[in-house]
Parts: sequence; structure tokens; C-alpha cells
Amino acid sequence: MTQVKRAKDNLNEGEEKYRQLFENLSDAAFLVDLQTGLIIDTTMRGATLLGRSHDEIVGMQQTELYPPAKADEYRHRFARHTKRGHIVDYEAEVIRKDGTIVPVTISSSTLTVGGPRLVLGIFRDITKRKQTEEALTGSENKLSTIMKRIINSDYGSMEELVGGPESYSIGEIHAFLNDIIAAWRANKLTPAAMYALLKFVYMYLGQPRIQISFKNRPAIPICYFSSCLVLSASLLHSYLKTLSFAVALFPLGETGHHLREFIEKKRPPVVIFTISQFLHVHPLTKLVPYLHDRNLKIFIGGIPFVYDESLKQVFPGCIFPRDLNELTLLLENSLKDDPDEGIECRHSNLCIHV
Repeated sequence: MTQVKRAKDNLNEGEEKYRQLFENLSDAAFLVDLQTGLIIDTTMRGATLLGRSHDEIVGMQQTELYPPAKADEYRHRFARHTKRGHIVDYEAEVIRKDGTIVPVTISSSTLTVGGPRLVLGIFRDITKRKQTEEALTGSENKLSTIMKRIINSDYGSMEELVGGPESYSIGEIHAFLNDIIAAWRANKLTPAAMYALLKFVYMYLGQPRIQISFKNRPAIPICYFSSCLVLSASLLHSYLKTLSFAVALFPLGETGHHLREFIEKKRPPVVIFTISQFLHVHPLTKLVPYLHDRNLKIFIGGIPFVYDESLKQVFPGCIFPRDLNELTLLLENSLKDDPDEGIECRHSNLCIHV
């Protein structure tokens, strides 16, 4: 302990301007004598990280911070980087007094305080991050398996897939949707597989156990001219829902009276139509003047917002997003412009039927 006392005495001579900074570091910190490798000081967070007292830590070799099986690896890394005058950031593992292994990131640098050269090591506990990464990897693998099973028709029923014990975060489902879109664009999916994959997502998000805090109220209408849920509307509904937009599906007839009733009661700032090409131009031409009179922004497109350029001439004043990213940005801006928006709310799956 003589070497430790000598190093601490030297540290005390110049510690005034460093002590407050050292003690107030938000992560665990250790001061190591560069020549001997002995720990000469630590913070309260350092003691907490290792499950040891301050006095137990001071005087330890810096290699004792790590699991015995990896001590040599970290000793060589420490020596290699100290020769260069600095130590780069890296991930490592430390061992607590009770034997628990804790993953950390280490950010270190050399400094001189009162004489000897020291190494200041900042250790950040990344246990939660590692757990999240492992969970995400597991979920990605499970969703990849779901995709393969659906593509190969290797399942009994959609209810079986949706109602399984696995659960996925909204972010994971959104990433899954992006994978579906990428596969569709790469011509790796048949229409039947695309429909089944989107049905899985739609049904999964529609479960009572799935809770989403939405950024807007009332819901944004997603309209389509069919008695059955079409691919474009299903995709938009799920995609926007996983981005925390409250949305409502509206299958429309010739009059669109259900949509008109919704607009009169709820006054949404935006309405989306999923048509492409010219299939439903005539019924939409009847609705557009009504929507313009109520100052609604009108977005028109299909999957993923592919449309014939001449539609712009048929529907002046309407907005034709180039892709889903542009649609999302335009919706965000529309909500900011509307003084009645920005109220957080919770909704289950919204679907208005004719």
C-alpha cells in the first residue's frame, strides 16, 4: 500500500481543481497509476458498480476489475494504448464482489496530477442496453420466422400466428413492415403473401393488449373504394399506426356518407385516399369539392403512393406524396399547423364500415 499512499499524496497536492469534477461524474470512475496499474481512487458510483467499498477498491490492480478469464486480454489492451498516450473507448466486462459480470463501456484518458501520470477510466453500465439488443435480436429472428412461415403457407391459421405467446414492440412491428415493403419492391413476394403478411400485422396491432399513445386526435381517415380491405389501405393503416398516428379505415361507396359524417363530427385536418391510376376517379371527383370546402388536406396514392402523373391534373389542390417517408413528414407538418392537434390519446384499432 506504500505505492498507493505515495500516489495519493501526489494526487492530493494538485487535487483541488480536479476533485469536484471527479466526484460529480455521472458514471463510475477510477484513477489508476499508469506505472504500477494500481487503483488510487474511485467515486461512489465506482463502488456501486463493483459492489465494493471505496477502501476495498483502492489498492486493487486495475486488472482485478475484470473477470479472471479476460484479465490478460485487458492488461495487454491497457498497455498497448497507454504507450500511445491515450486509451480509446471500448466495451468490456467487470466483475462485482459477488461474482456478477456487468457489461460496460470504458472511456479512458491519461492525465498528470501532482506528479505521476494517471489513467482516468470512465465506466458506464450498459446492462439495459445489452438486454434490449438481445431482446430485439430475438424478436427480429421470431418475426423473420413468421415471415418465412407466411410466405411458405406453413401455418394453420392467422389467429394461431397472431395469438401466440410472443410479443413485439411497436418499433419491431414497424421494422417488420419495412422488411415487407423491401421484399415487395424486390419482387420477392406474391400478392397473396403480401396480403397475408399485412393481415398478420393488421390483426396483431388490433389486439386489445396492444396499447399505443397516439399523437393526434381525431383519427386520420384512410379511404378506399372497396367493400374489402385492400392492400394499400392495410399497409397505410399499420404503417402510420406504428408511427403513433391515430388512423381510421373508411371503405367508401359512391356517396361516401360515412366519411362525410365523420368529418362533420370530428373535423380531421387530413384525409388520405389510396387510389392509383384511374379506377376510382369518378367517385373521388364527387368528394374532393366537399373536402376542399372544409379546408382538409387531401393525400392521394397507392402502394407505396404510386400514381399516374395525369391524376395531378384531375385533382388540382390535392397532394401526391412520392413515398411513405414523404407522407409521414407531410402528416407531421399538418398536425403542427392544426391548433386542435397535439393531444395525446389512446385508441384501439379504428375501422369504420359502410
